Amino acid sequence: MDVRTALGLFTALLFGLMLFQARRFVEYFPPFALIFAAFAWAPLIFDSSTNTLGLNSQPDSKQQASSPLGYIRANFAGIILLIAVLAGMIKSLPAVRASIAKSKSAGLYADASKWLAQNTPEGARVFQTDWDDFPRLFFYNTHNTYLIGLDPTYMQLYDAKMYDTWVEITRGDMENPSQTILNMFDARYIHTDLNHGDFLDQAENDPGLREVYRDTDSVIFEVISSNN
Repeated sequence: MDVRTALGLFTALLFGLMLFQARRFVEYFPPFALIFAAFAWAPLIFDSSTNTLGLNSQPDSKQQASSPLGYIRANFAGIILLIAVLAGMIKSLPAVRASIAKSKSAGLYADASKWLAQNTPEGARVFQTDWDDFPRLFFYNTHNTYLIGLDPTYMQLYDAKMYDTWVEITRGDMENPSQTILNMFDARYIHTDLNHGDFLDQAENDPGLREVYRDTDSVIFEVISSNN
């Protein structure tokens, strides 16, 4: 194992370990694993002495090299790799198409973000029921600030109690959450998608919350009073 292969292995293992700690690192592990695989497999696929592919890059004779069987023998490893790649592509394409078809539209939360920008004070904090809504909200609206983004682990490390309370609220496990949202999170506006049914039930029964916006994708509530 040369230095670059060893470095690739170490980096892939490092990001693999980090991936088990936080799924955010799923974006980093695959490319470094691929880099390590390329370095590790290169000696098996490429013969640097002859600049050709294959484990047996030097045929026994010119006639063997010119024959189909000789060519296959000379480039056996490369052919196997090509077959494996093509098989993987054929198997994964249907899943990729299905995933793309089910993906969220590019305009998701655009209207809700516009409403927030036009109807809330500049810098007003928005309480989100889903941390991964942040990129779309921020893309369409930098007028507001947001409770959580990029990775919920940051909030958990910042304040574990606050994080647990956020989870409790978003799952609909807390009755009348308006007071907690206002005092603990310093937020007067709540954005949620329509999939958080339990939270929506709690919000609709909370006298301290008022629904101020709704469309086919999301709902916005405003904290209007304290529940002492």
